[in-house]
Amino acid sequence: MRKNSWLNLILLVILILTACQSAPTTDAQQTEQNSPLPTSQPESAIPDPTTISQQSDSGKSIAIFEALETDTGQEALKWARMAVEDFNASSSVKVTLVEVDTGGSPATVSTGANELASNRDVLAVVGLGLAGEAITGNVILDAAGLPVITTSGNAQLTQQGYQNLYRIAPTDDGQGSAAGRFIMEVLNASKIYLLSQRSTSGPYFEMLNTTFEQAVSAGGGTIVGRNEISPDTMDAGMLASEIQAAGADVVFMGSGSPEQVVELSKALQGAALIVAHYGAANSTLLDTEGVYVVSREPAIPSKFLQHFQNQQSEYSMDGALVYAATRTALEAIQRAIEAGNPTPRAVRDELAKMNRQSDLLGIPIAFDANGELNDAQFYVLQVENGEFKTVWP
Repeated sequence: MRKNSWLNLILLVILILTACQSAPTTDAQQTEQNSPLPTSQPESAIPDPTTISQQSDSGKSIAIFEALETDTGQEALKWARMAVEDFNASSSVKVTLVEVDTGGSPATVSTGANELASNRDVLAVVGLGLAGEAITGNVILDAAGLPVITTSGNAQLTQQGYQNLYRIAPTDDGQGSAAGRFIMEVLNASKIYLLSQRSTSGPYFEMLNTTFEQAVSAGGGTIVGRNEISPDTMDAGMLASEIQAAGADVVFMGSGSPEQVVELSKALQGAALIVAHYGAANSTLLDTEGVYVVSREPAIPSKFLQHFQNQQSEYSMDGALVYAATRTALEAIQRAIEAGNPTPRAVRDELAKMNRQSDLLGIPIAFDANGELNDAQFYVLQVENGEFKTVWP
């Protein structure tokens, strides 16, 4: 009897245990069983995507990389500063400007390029306007994956296989031909006097004069006289006499400082004067009524000039390219930051698909597969009533 009691007790325990295992799990029990294992970092420490987007512009920068010890470099710097100030004033994304000196030569540009390549806050670079600096600097910057918008007109730049380079200017090989076409097609001149830089000054001036002469010849014009000057010496009176004796309708001045242009324009009688070389469209020429200048950009709207002249009274039209390049890079940076990916590669991708209207240049900014500005061209400006006016095309 006692033996049967023990057997009954054992059977009862087995039945109870079986019932507990088959019973449904409650909501509370399910939650506890499916809870993840504790992690080393609570979820509250991981910012959500919105927070990342809002905070990602902190410390992000754009760099101006120019020969800052030169007058041209200082002007480029001021245009870049103005572009960043204007952008920050109108955008929720705030970007700082890093200012780096190229040193003024290919031999020293690598120092600044390496400095930029190691700066993880820099998302894009603008500048490198001098040809030799641009080639040397871009080797380093391209290897680092930094997108660059250059103002250099050296045609070889986009033939180097760079993956991150964009150009916001026409190439130098089109400047002389643009001047020749304007003279033949618009001024309808037939007799041209060619005033060029001394032949020892480098390939740029040789190319400028060669392409100019080719365009004049193709249009049926004739070079009736020629001479050479240097930036330091020019006898304006003697040249004016030679030009008059040659019976020239137009003088093409492929050289000379702004001061020399002013001097020659005052000495000339009857012949039109057209100037074409880097920095020619300079505010110094505003006293030379009627002078033509072949420029890489159209005339700058007065509202931008007034804004810039709060910092510096003198200016050149080439500064407009620096401003436009900086604003274009800043827009690409803003898009990358707002997409939650503030990296140089994302900025490069945004530049590749860029299509924005430049209020300053009055043209759309978009680049082809090689990084060249779509529909890049030269313009002819003329001094009218103390201002530059775009007269061609």
